[in-house]
Amino acid sequence: MATVLAMEGTRPRPRRGAGRFTAFLRAFIRDRQALAGLVIVAIAGGAAAAAPLISPWDPLKSVEVDRLSPPGTPGYLLGTDEQGRDILSRLIWGGRISLSSASCPPWPRASSHCSSGSWPATARACSIT
Repeated sequence: MATVLAMEGTRPRPRRGAGRFTAFLRAFIRDRQALAGLVIVAIAGGAAAAAPLISPWDPLKSVEVDRLSPPGTPGYLLGTDEQGRDILSRLIWGGRISLSSASCPPWPRASSHCSSGSWPATARACSIT
Protein backbone atom coordinates (compact mmCIF):
# COMPACT_ATOMS: atom_id res chain seq x y z
CA MET A 1 0.00 0.00 0.00
CA ALA A 2 1.44 3.33 -1.02
CA THR A 3 1.12 6.45 1.05
CA VAL A 4 0.44 9.67 -0.77
CA LEU A 5 1.39 12.90 0.88
CA ALA A 6 -0.67 15.88 -0.14
CA MET A 7 1.14 19.17 0.10
CA GLU A 8 -0.57 22.47 -0.16
CA GLY A 9 0.88 24.86 -2.67
CA THR A 10 3.34 27.09 -0.89
CA ARG A 11 4.06 30.55 -2.06
CA PRO A 12 7.50 32.02 -1.59
CA ARG A 13 7.56 34.36 1.37
CA PRO A 14 8.21 37.99 0.50
CA ARG A 15 11.26 39.65 1.91
CA ARG A 16 10.69 40.94 5.38
CA GLY A 17 11.08 44.66 4.80
CA ALA A 18 10.17 44.97 1.13
CA GLY A 19 6.40 44.87 1.63
CA ARG A 20 6.36 47.39 4.42
CA PHE A 21 8.60 49.86 2.64
CA THR A 22 6.62 49.58 -0.59
CA ALA A 23 3.37 50.08 1.30
CA PHE A 24 4.86 53.12 3.03
CA LEU A 25 5.98 54.62 -0.29
CA ARG A 26 2.58 54.08 -1.88
CA ALA A 27 0.80 55.71 1.06
CA PHE A 28 3.32 58.58 1.11
CA ILE A 29 2.96 59.27 -2.60
CA ARG A 30 -0.84 59.34 -2.31
CA ASP A 31 -0.73 61.90 0.51
CA ARG A 32 -0.47 65.32 -1.12
CA GLN A 33 0.27 67.14 2.13
CA ALA A 34 3.21 64.85 2.81
CA LEU A 35 4.57 65.45 -0.68
CA ALA A 36 4.14 69.21 -0.29
CA GLY A 37 6.05 69.06 3.00
CA LEU A 38 8.82 67.02 1.38
CA VAL A 39 9.13 69.56 -1.44
CA ILE A 40 9.29 72.48 1.01
CA VAL A 41 11.94 70.78 3.15
CA ALA A 42 13.93 69.82 0.04
CA ILE A 43 13.87 73.39 -1.28
CA ALA A 44 14.88 74.85 2.10
CA GLY A 45 17.63 72.26 2.56
CA GLY A 46 18.90 72.77 -0.98
CA ALA A 47 18.95 76.54 -0.53
CA ALA A 48 20.85 76.18 2.75
CA ALA A 49 23.36 73.78 1.23
CA ALA A 50 23.93 76.08 -1.76
CA ALA A 51 23.98 79.34 0.23
CA PRO A 52 27.36 80.56 -1.07
CA LEU A 53 26.13 80.10 -4.64
CA ILE A 54 22.62 81.55 -4.46
CA SER A 55 22.79 84.21 -1.76
CA PRO A 56 22.31 87.60 -3.42
CA TRP A 57 24.22 89.61 -0.78
CA ASP A 58 26.69 89.12 2.03
CA PRO A 59 24.52 88.41 5.11
CA LEU A 60 26.82 90.40 7.42
CA LYS A 61 27.39 93.44 5.23
CA SER A 62 25.29 96.43 6.25
CA VAL A 63 24.32 99.29 3.97
CA GLU A 64 23.27 102.41 5.86
CA VAL A 65 21.33 103.86 2.93
CA ASP A 66 19.06 100.81 2.62
CA ARG A 67 18.07 100.50 6.30
CA LEU A 68 14.56 99.13 6.93
CA SER A 69 13.70 98.72 3.26
CA PRO A 70 10.30 97.04 2.86
CA PRO A 71 9.86 93.67 1.15
CA GLY A 72 9.88 93.95 -2.62
CA THR A 73 12.46 96.72 -2.75
CA PRO A 74 14.55 96.36 -5.93
CA GLY A 75 17.58 94.30 -5.01
CA TYR A 76 16.13 93.12 -1.70
CA LEU A 77 13.35 90.55 -2.14
CA LEU A 78 12.49 90.37 1.58
CA GLY A 79 13.76 93.84 2.48
CA THR A 80 16.46 94.79 4.96
CA ASP A 81 16.72 94.94 8.74
CA GLU A 82 17.60 97.79 11.10
CA GLN A 83 21.27 97.65 10.16
CA GLY A 84 20.70 97.47 6.39
CA ARG A 85 21.44 93.75 6.02
CA ASP A 86 19.55 91.68 3.43
CA ILE A 87 16.97 89.49 5.17
CA LEU A 88 16.83 86.85 2.40
CA SER A 89 20.59 86.32 2.58
CA ARG A 90 20.44 86.06 6.35
CA LEU A 91 17.67 83.44 6.14
CA ILE A 92 19.57 81.36 3.58
CA TRP A 93 22.82 81.48 5.56
CA GLY A 94 20.96 80.80 8.82
CA GLY A 95 19.56 77.64 7.25
CA ARG A 96 23.11 76.29 6.96
CA ILE A 97 23.45 76.35 10.74
CA SER A 98 20.14 74.55 11.18
CA LEU A 99 21.08 71.99 8.54
CA SER A 100 24.43 71.24 10.17
CA SER A 101 22.94 71.00 13.66
CA ALA A 102 20.28 68.59 12.39
CA SER A 103 22.81 66.32 10.69
CA CYS A 104 25.36 66.18 13.52
CA PRO A 105 23.48 64.24 16.26
CA PRO A 106 23.49 60.87 14.44
CA TRP A 107 27.30 60.79 14.26
CA PRO A 108 28.07 60.20 17.97
CA ARG A 109 25.64 57.29 18.04
CA ALA A 110 27.14 55.74 14.91
CA SER A 111 30.65 56.10 16.27
CA SER A 112 29.64 54.52 19.58
CA HIS A 113 28.12 51.57 17.70
CA CYS A 114 31.32 51.06 15.75
CA SER A 115 33.60 51.37 18.76
CA SER A 116 31.56 49.19 21.11
CA GLY A 117 31.26 46.28 18.73
CA SER A 118 27.47 46.43 18.52
CA TRP A 119 27.62 47.45 14.87
CA PRO A 120 27.71 43.85 13.54
CA ALA A 121 24.65 42.93 15.59
CA THR A 122 22.77 46.00 14.38
CA ALA A 123 23.75 45.37 10.78
CA ARG A 124 22.72 41.71 11.04
CA ALA A 125 19.34 42.61 12.56
CA CYS A 126 18.63 45.21 9.89
CA SER A 127 19.75 43.17 6.90
CA ILE A 128 17.13 41.82 4.55
CA THR A 129 17.86 38.24 3.65
